Amino acid sequence: MQAARLRVRIDSATPVPAPLHTFMESVGAQSPFVDEDRALEHDLRALTARIAACELLHDYRGGQQA
Repeated sequence: MQAARLRVRIDSATPVPAPLHTFMESVGAQSPFVDEDRALEHDLRALTARIAACELLHDYRGGQQA
């Protein structure tokens, strides 16, 4: 995620497929871009919980958007 966000931040013309953009927005809403050294344990635990609950897949199924 961080790499994709960095790429877009460096060059806003970078093409981002719609499913990836949606995923980036969803993750970014809870875990902001890391541009400085900070504790990440809270963000990572919350993200892990969302992954376990399949919350990041609600609009994405097997390479096809629902």
